[in-house]
Amino acid sequence: MFELVLLCYCVLCLGVYCGYLLRGSLTAKLDSDLPLENARLHLELSRAERFRFGGGPYSVFVEVRGDGLWCVSDGCGSVLDRDRHWVFEPHNSSRTEEFLAGTRFTYPEAITLAQLVLLDNPLHQEELDESSLPI
Repeated sequence: MFELVLLCYCVLCLGVYCGYLLRGSLTAKLDSDLPLENARLHLELSRAERFRFGGGPYSVFVEVRGDGLWCVSDGCGSVLDRDRHWVFEPHNSSRTEEFLAGTRFTYPEAITLAQLVLLDNPLHQEELDESSLPI
């Protein structure tokens, strides 16, 4: 299984912008016998608004979009639709219901799509294989 680097941005109740960089296997952390550490990690992750997948010259982001839904973003104004095509994300007032239905996902769906996009990219094919996906 590949090492996943997540860059988690969060806003604390004080309104302070803070970033967490987590390395390694989150599964191993969450399954460990350290309940206090797990609770702290779960709290930090629950505040996250953005996760970065990939690295170097090519990354994709899983970003919160409200109502418990997430999108997969290229970080430059485009989001992934259900057919794995990049589409420009218009301003909030210009987004149609059809656009939202096609580009908003549950958290597990968004994570899987982000990993599939990296699988499609030759730069990351050595890092990922389909057996590492949470499908």
